[in-house]
Amino acid sequence: MGCRPVLAIDSYHLSGPYKGALLSAIAYDANDGMFPLALGVVGSKNYEDWYWFLEKLKGIIDGQEVIIISDRYQGILRSVSELFRVENHSYCYQHVKENFSSFFNRQNIRGKKGKEDALLLLDNIAYAWLDINYNEAFEKLVRFNADLVRWVAENSPEHWAMSKFLKKHWDNRVLQCVVKR
Repeated sequence: MGCRPVLAIDSYHLSGPYKGALLSAIAYDANDGMFPLALGVVGSKNYEDWYWFLEKLKGIIDGQEVIIISDRYQGILRSVSELFRVENHSYCYQHVKENFSSFFNRQNIRGKKGKEDALLLLDNIAYAWLDINYNEAFEKLVRFNADLVRWVAENSPEHWAMSKFLKKHWDNRVLQCVVKR
């Protein structure tokens, strides 16, 4: 109670004598403070471990509808869609942007300015509140590079672009990672 219905989940590799992974879920309280909701230590970060963790998390939130923010790890994608419904899953924009940047680096586009321009266009697509603004930003990307347009279209903008995400927007953090690395 008292937190926004937006949960960020993530995992961290454990090293030293105790191998495995630490899974976490955090929320924001009314004062924009981070509220740790759940932690779990598991053997790995596979589907079964994520399903177990998210099933326990679902029990904690007691039927309240929440938006889950995460990266696009396959174990998370599958378990979130099974337990919380796929339309309640928002992809961490920081991770999306890193993947876009990696894709950009593999293209034959030269120059630091070109990459900066492409990332700015992606930001405009992601942060557009209205469909008209999204479409304008998308058209600019079309004129910039067709391969980048294809990447955006194939990477589920309905899960990370504000105007395409169908659930209620709580603030601009809904589509960003909560935990900065």
